[in-house]
Parts: sequence; C-alpha cells; structure tokens
Amino acid sequence: MNKKFIIIGSLSILTFAGCQNIADEMTKKMVEGVVNTASNGELKLDIKDLEKGQISVTTKEGVMDFSGDENGGTVKLTDNSGKVIVDANSDGKNVLVKGEDGKTLVEGSEEGQFNINTGDGENLKIASGKNGVRPQNIPDYLPSVKNANNFVFMNSAGTEMLSFEVNNGDLKEICDQQIELLKNKGWEDSSVGFNVAGGNLQMSTMTREDNNLSITCNQGDDGVVRVNLGVGPKY
Repeated sequence: MNKKFIIIGSLSILTFAGCQNIADEMTKKMVEGVVNTASNGELKLDIKDLEKGQISVTTKEGVMDFSGDENGGTVKLTDNSGKVIVDANSDGKNVLVKGEDGKTLVEGSEEGQFNINTGDGENLKIASGKNGVRPQNIPDYLPSVKNANNFVFMNSAGTEMLSFEVNNGDLKEICDQQIELLKNKGWEDSSVGFNVAGGNLQMSTMTREDNNLSITCNQGDDGVVRVNLGVGPKY
C-alpha cells in the first residue's frame, strides 16, 4: 500500500467530506500533523488566505496547495520539478482524486460513498450513513437493530466491517437482538470462537458458510451503545 496515496486520499476526504467551511474545519494544527507525517518532519506552512481556505505547504518532496469553501475546492501536490503528483477536486458534492499516472485514487460523493485505490491492486470501499440512513451497499446478511444510526461500512479484499450506534439503550438487550438478527440470516454461534460478557462489553463470534464474524458491543459513559461487526474468511 502506497503511504503517500493513503495520506493524500485521507486528507482529501477530510477536506471535502462534511467540511462545510475549510477555514473552520481544517485548522493549522491538523494540516501540520498530516503533512508532517508525509514529509518526515520537514515542512513550511503558508496560509495565503484563511478566509478563502487557501493554504500552501512546502515539504522536501514538493508543494501541497489547498483551496476550498462550501462550494468545493482543490488539493494539489506537485514535486520539486513542478510535476503534479496528486490532483484532487470537488464541486461541494463529489470528490475525485487522481495520481500522477492519471489513475483515480479516491472517488467520493455527498452520500458518504468512497472508493479508495490502495495502490496494491485492491480497492477499499467505504460507505457512511447518518440520521438513521443505512447505506444501500451494506449486504443483507449483515442486518442492524432498530434505531441504529451513524453507520460506517468498509469492504476490501474479502473482508467487511460494519459499525453503528444506538442511543440510550440497554447493552445486553441490543447486542442480543443483533445476534438474533444475524442468526435469522444464517449465522451460527462459533464452536471455536469466544464469547465474553460483562460490564459495558459483550463479544461473540459466529460463522456462516466460509466466513467468520466477530461482534463487539460496548457502551460508553454517554450511554451510546456501539456495535462493531467484522467479517472475514475462515482460516
């Protein structure tokens, strides 16, 4: 996996997804932190016009320019010779990130759908949904309990991860309901896995056809129950 592609792709998502105003959302500290990682500690930050979201960062590898507002923006990385390495743009609804060879690195939409080219021949697909909206590409064999919210679904190379939240519920009741829904979709308790219950944490493993599933439910001090499902092939 190309580290630079992931850093730039992630930064582009942060810039365009959910950030209504880059001047408010992309603070100097965050920019320095991300670019510092990409440049091994060598950078020069130039805030050209914070009100218009115009920021330039010079690293030992080249120059990274940011510009954007509520209507969209651009992220461009050029090397020291002026060659464009990464070019990202958004119209405020969709985002597209391309590499120096013209290949698409990241595609995203305002519906919270992202497709990331990891650089190793595999694609990482990410979908999110708020306000009780469950992303359509979550497979039917991964159901979710009633009143689930803040969905995040990731799919790459035969592995899947689904997480969601339920406000102000009983941890055991919600987790038991989730397990029952999974059983209705053909999942069975695993004879070689583990089951843990106690306090604010409940964990179980299940199997279905050639896949294993792990389920973790936990409840924080805010009363929110967070459910995480992980699916992968049997070993």
